Amino acid sequence: MIFMADLPASELEQLGTVFLDKKMAARIERLSLENGGFVAEGDELALRAEREEQKRIMMCAVHMYWHSVQVASRSTDERGQRLYLTPAHFLRMFHYHERLLREKKNDMDGQIEKYNSGLQRLRDTQNLIHEYHMTLSEKEPELIARLDHIQRVVSEIEEEFERIKKKREDLKQTAHTVEGKANTAKEIKTKCETTVNKIVPSLNQAINSIDQIDKQDLA
Repeated sequence: MIFMADLPASELEQLGTVFLDKKMAARIERLSLENGGFVAEGDELALRAEREEQKRIMMCAVHMYWHSVQVASRSTDERGQRLYLTPAHFLRMFHYHERLLREKKNDMDGQIEKYNSGLQRLRDTQNLIHEYHMTLSEKEPELIARLDHIQRVVSEIEEEFERIKKKREDLKQTAHTVEGKANTAKEIKTKCETTVNKIVPSLNQAINSIDQIDKQDLA
């Protein structure tokens, strides 16, 4: 650890890269021996992807280690206290990093599950809309026939309404004429009653006079 603290970050990365390359070559050679001198393309691609992932982890570790060395150096200069870094510190950091990644992965899995659930609901809704559309397409002739029937009924109702309206106007006119005739008859009745009232006294007098005539007056 003390020897590596004297190396710059670039050389630490180079050293880690050499180590990873040797490790990868050994694994490819072992797979080649197991498969009779042949390595499947899928296995080789998987190993290369794993190697790239390990290289990113290694570079992250190098940067963390180099910055930790700088922090330790500043602590020595500012406080006079030497910080000693051991592999346990980095293993602990990787452990925390792994736990954080696992928590993030669980969160992402939860979000992905929610998204998948939402997508499934959208698919179900889309299927229902498609089924509804197909049902409407099948019932379109029947719906058109019903619509035509409703339009005919509405047209008949409008025509009947116009006839009733006209009859109503005729009845109003007839009622007005009847009312006029009734008023005329009432006036005639009133005149007749007035005339009769005038004649009745004279008629009564004539009747009384007739009743008073004696046979001797006639002789």
